[in-house]
Amino acid sequence: WLFKKPWFIAANVTAERDPISLLEKRYSFNPALGYDIWDSPDLMLNVQLGAGYQTEKIDNVAENGSLIDWRLRYEQEILNGKMDLFHNHKLYKNLEGRKNLVLNSQTGIRFDLRHDIYLNVQLNYDYDSVPADGTEEENLTFLFGAGIEF
Repeated sequence: WLFKKPWFIAANVTAERDPISLLEKRYSFNPALGYDIWDSPDLMLNVQLGAGYQTEKIDNVAENGSLIDWRLRYEQEILNGKMDLFHNHKLYKNLEGRKNLVLNSQTGIRFDLRHDIYLNVQLNYDYDSVPADGTEEENLTFLFGAGIEF
């Protein structure tokens, strides 16, 4: 919600599950204050800073608590709108429970085939400073996909 351009208020709700890192569930609600650095049809960059509440169950241990949340969203059209570059990430610090730092990022290229049908090439990077026993701190995933935007 834009309240005084370029400032906005956001309410971020997240639901996650990752069997590889033994994350059975993670839910969070984070109200945030955001700022549009660029906001045009062919170039968008905004940032958010918020605080909220999270509940998670990882490796059969349930934790609840407050957190601080930082988000960045970037998208740029190139080649006369036939291709989009994008990068999104969220970084949050749990203030209670595991007191871990988590980064989730997605970076990629989206190719428009026709109208709102696209192909996607994407690299996801995830980091957890306090992973479950027997799992890695970092996870890197390379994705190919197709989709419809509406």
